Amino acid sequence: MHPDVDPAAFLLAVLVVAVGPLTTSGSWDQMNTIVAVVVGVLVIAFSWPRRSHKVTELDYWTCAALGVVYGLILTIAAAWPIQVIISAAKHTPCPAFSPGDCLDESVPAEASYWALLVGLIGAVATSFVVKARTKAPPDRDARTADANRLENPQAG
Repeated sequence: MHPDVDPAAFLLAVLVVAVGPLTTSGSWDQMNTIVAVVVGVLVIAFSWPRRSHKVTELDYWTCAALGVVYGLILTIAAAWPIQVIISAAKHTPCPAFSPGDCLDESVPAEASYWALLVGLIGAVATSFVVKARTKAPPDRDARTADANRLENPQAG
């Protein structure tokens, strides 16, 4: 995470995405996906380790926490499109952009389970990717010594 990011603001952004859709019942709404994508882009912009900045090595707990955040946002972003796909596969005659009450209760529930699976896979994958991107590079002196040894094998 970038040093200028306030962890409390980061937590608030995640709660903004999670509280609304996870505390209501019924079908998933496309606005949930839109809000999750917007907040997800902001979270990634301020927390994804980039090579162009000085990146400090993160411990496993921090990488896991970031993975859970990315996974939660991915779950909420993926739920509505998954619901539309399931509805189309079951030939439910509901409009995709306003399913309202015409969906069977099993469709949003099934979409939730599939979205949770997508989010879980995303959380695990991003935890490992973040850890790999924040690994401390080998010691510079050791790299220089190795390069010198390779260039001049008789000296070593």
